[in-house]
Amino acid sequence: MYPLKVALVGCGADLLPYVQNELIELGAEVAFDLPDVKSAIGRIPSSAEEKRLFILHLNQADGLGMLERLSDHFAGWPILVLTGLTPTPEWLLTLMRAGAAQIVPLPAAPGSLKPAFDRLSKQFGFAASTSRVVAVSGVSEGCGATTLAINLAYELAHIFKQPTVLTEMSLQLGRLASYLDLRPRFTTQDLLGDMERVEVGMLKQILTPHSDNLHVLPGPYQTIAKPVGTPSAMANLLGLLRRVASVVVIDMPYTFDEMYFTALQQATHVVLVAQQSVPAVQSLAMLRDAFDRRDVGAKQCLVLNRFDPKAKDLTEERIREVVHGPPFLLAPDDHHVTDAINRGKLLREVAPHSKLLAALHTLGGQVLDKPEFAPAQPGQPSYFGRLLRGIGIS
Repeated sequence: MYPLKVALVGCGADLLPYVQNELIELGAEVAFDLPDVKSAIGRIPSSAEEKRLFILHLNQADGLGMLERLSDHFAGWPILVLTGLTPTPEWLLTLMRAGAAQIVPLPAAPGSLKPAFDRLSKQFGFAASTSRVVAVSGVSEGCGATTLAINLAYELAHIFKQPTVLTEMSLQLGRLASYLDLRPRFTTQDLLGDMERVEVGMLKQILTPHSDNLHVLPGPYQTIAKPVGTPSAMANLLGLLRRVASVVVIDMPYTFDEMYFTALQQATHVVLVAQQSVPAVQSLAMLRDAFDRRDVGAKQCLVLNRFDPKAKDLTEERIREVVHGPPFLLAPDDHHVTDAINRGKLLREVAPHSKLLAALHTLGGQVLDKPEFAPAQPGQPSYFGRLLRGIGIS
């Protein structure tokens, strides 16, 4: 979602459709639509902590006084001027001195507002996109990545109050719809085959609402579908999803193909889920090596799911000697997870005091880059780890 809320000033009936379409594509929110500068000063409190981005239509040279008045009253607030007057160097300099931060000449081609928006976001200390893409991937079959992805998305939406979209990359037989007891009208299959026609406004209508702050875009779930789409189509879809939500959580299938790595290239965070078994630990180590070779730059979060602290052979310390990287998050086994799946509910709905929810809360903090939720740093390598490296396993 675009971080600046917009106040339109003087954008009449002829100009309004163009501006609205541009803002929809940018994911921006129109907070005010006002006829003139006098109305803006009268209705918008200049003391508000949250700045607005003004889009001012200036079609007469004597309107410079209005631009100056708007800039003086809302000191420090960015103003983007739309003007049909001849953009001579002298005129552009005059507009800038009167308070315009960016200028877009009219008539403007589609997409003309985006470069101005991007520059304003940097000039005024806002990120052009603050959204996060969190890819949740099991390293082997049966690690429980889907249930973690679902419940992580719910926690981010409800506990952390982040507008969140939950989707999946499964192209043939998705699981989100059945896990959440949903009957969505649209799936990823409907989009990936024709991404050229998909835009932000359409995508907002296609998403299936689940609960406050949480929407779902599942994979095909009624039939074993023929895979559609390309890696570039997947990249485009994830790019659009980033513009409609603060967080996009992806349930990744166990494929490790080009589509898989394309999705990871779009991710800001990747959650690798393993369990306490030799095959899973080996897969985790190999997958992290593959990430290095493929230049996957997403921040990694490592999860040992269904962790049993009483296990003697594969303790956290021993696994750490095989898998180097960030600290492990230990997610305890919880029989309520199966109960929640069978009932089409979230873990918090079935067992609000589950210990697994505490682990998900920590994971949510990692995803949102809140250091106070980070697990403890690992210790030094043990004899077991040095031995494994000596025989070429690490």
